[in-house]
Amino acid sequence: MLDALLDLALGGACVGCGSPGRALCRTCRGGLPRSAYSVSPRPNPPGLAPVSTTGPYAEVLRAMIVAHKERAEFALTRPLAEQLAIAVSATLPDHPRRVILIPVPSRWSRVVHRGHDPLLRVVRRAGWLLRTRSASDTAATTLPALTWHRLAQDQAGLDHTQRQANLHGALRVRGSAHQALAREPSTSSVVLCDDVITTGATLAEASRALAAVGIPLRGIATIAATQRVLPLSSSAD
Repeated sequence: MLDALLDLALGGACVGCGSPGRALCRTCRGGLPRSAYSVSPRPNPPGLAPVSTTGPYAEVLRAMIVAHKERAEFALTRPLAEQLAIAVSATLPDHPRRVILIPVPSRWSRVVHRGHDPLLRVVRRAGWLLRTRSASDTAATTLPALTWHRLAQDQAGLDHTQRQANLHGALRVRGSAHQALAREPSTSSVVLCDDVITTGATLAEASRALAAVGIPLRGIATIAATQRVLPLSSSAD
């Protein structure tokens, strides 16, 4: 409610249709995906866990992600988190008892430039939604387990093979996070989270870093997928 009032007071507009008012109008919000489906990049990077997403990186979803990330439209945190929670739920078994959400880390320079960590903010809200909406007392925790071990070059212009080589060894698991994950029961579901899947190279590197310390992934959840990522099947929320 506060975000909506601020949008009205400051002359905000819907990122989807441009109508004056809140950052996401009721009509555009009502048109967001309500289920997730499995996707796979072509070619699929080795070691990539199953990926669930809610829709293509286009139109309203794309506008929401960009506005939240680049313009700090915090009123979009919750609707983006709702989409991510749908994708996370599609990776989980029935009635999961404990879920660990691990966001792909943002580079520190980008966090400083933007003034916030957009993905971490969304993942934390998605975890809260999973906890509060669960009918089976699911415990959902966000754990920023990954960190950039070295800087990779800009991925723009690189093909999928070059992207994988560029990122190999760039991520690692924080020592404290490794200890926390090692204490988790074997029944815990670990889900890697990102906003968009493109070639899958970054997600594959994150998966490799977790596997290197013996952390198995239940799956990967993203809000959206680019056009080069192909759908595999539908999965109802």
